[in-house]
Amino acid sequence: MAGLYRTVGIFGGFVAVVAAAFYPIYFRPLLMPEEYKQEQSINRAGVVQEDIQPAGKPAISIRGKPNRINAMSLLHISVKSLVQDLLSRKVVKC
Repeated sequence: MAGLYRTVGIFGGFVAVVAAAFYPIYFRPLLMPEEYKQEQSINRAGVVQEDIQPAGKPAISIRGKPNRINAMSLLHISVKSLVQDLLSRKVVKC
């Protein structure tokens, strides 16, 4: 029976630590939205979003799937652009 209490205590402690870590990140902004809206307006003052991301252009589009990035697709894009770059150059034999 003591082993059961110890196991429950360990898992309960782990859940408590995770909950304590998520509270300021996730739950506090949900509970106090006005405070965070005011803070964001102060932090974003003077920032023009069109200068960062032009209007009408998706952030990243890979084969028609906007905003989905994974390592293989980035590798594919870089290899594809490298091959196109190499094919577009004129090779001069010495």
